[in-house]
Amino acid sequence: MKKIILLPLLAMVAFLTGCSSFSFTARQVDVRKTPIVPHEPTAGLVVDYSRQVTATSDYTATKKDAIAEAEFRCIQEQKIDVLIDPVFKIECRNSRMKNRYRATVIGFAGKYEQRASQLDETKNYSREEIENYKLLTDPEFPQYFYAQPEGDNYFIHSKDALKSAELAPKSVMFRAPKVRAPKKVKQYDFHKAMQLRNAGIGLLCAGVACIGGGLGMVFGSFPIHDKARDMQYKGRDLEEEGRWENNDAKISQGQEMRQEGERLSTSASRLELGGMMVTTVGAGMGIAGIPMIAVGAVRLNKARKMDITFNAGGNGVGVGLTF
Repeated sequence: MKKIILLPLLAMVAFLTGCSSFSFTARQVDVRKTPIVPHEPTAGLVVDYSRQVTATSDYTATKKDAIAEAEFRCIQEQKIDVLIDPVFKIECRNSRMKNRYRATVIGFAGKYEQRASQLDETKNYSREEIENYKLLTDPEFPQYFYAQPEGDNYFIHSKDALKSAELAPKSVMFRAPKVRAPKKVKQYDFHKAMQLRNAGIGLLCAGVACIGGGLGMVFGSFPIHDKARDMQYKGRDLEEEGRWENNDAKISQGQEMRQEGERLSTSASRLELGGMMVTTVGAGMGIAGIPMIAVGAVRLNKARKMDITFNAGGNGVGVGLTF
């Protein structure tokens, strides 16, 4: 009797605790970090990629709670400030228990350190060193840093130029030419342009083929309609003739002929409808392929040609070649 009672209990325990499923996350390229603001006080983040930290949560009701507890335990137990680039292993017990999720986190140790502000750090460098650094790291720096203002006013043989600056000058003057930013040339990839054009050509050819096939189906249904109509007329005439003559054979033959005509008419209608659908699809493919051919051809032509750009400004005249 005890063995009979123990067997269901053992089966229930195995069902509640024996089955678990796992899910995992993978490490990505970006590293989560706190942005450093260039104001007092500031702090920097130091990542120790040689130190890997881990922690495991208790069983909780949701995945979110399990992940949060695992991250908190990892920061507390490992005595770190930030958990860098974490990945998780989620365990889910296949049972009806309330707490069924447990998370294990693995990441790298991160620590905050106090640093001087960026404004104070710039005092250790000369203007020339900062300028050279910007030239190497920021490609848009030269066009704004070396750009001239709107223009300088030069007074020629003017008595008003000797007067107070508060008075409006009444003199002949000319304005220095403005420095214009270099023209940005839009470039197109040769192979992508060719692929776009070829795709449009293929789509147009397929559309033309569909249109041809669809029209063939539509026009091919007309003779079938005519044949079906003739069979229906002949069947009715034969059936009426049999009724006048009380000839059951003719009546039966007329009915069969009329039914065969109706079947042919139904088949012809289906063929015509299918042809119209195929023609519509082919027309859509052709309409979509024509713009692709045009855009691809234009881009291909621009990619083949050499573009020459002239830039004139206060610093001189420049020539840009784009192949």
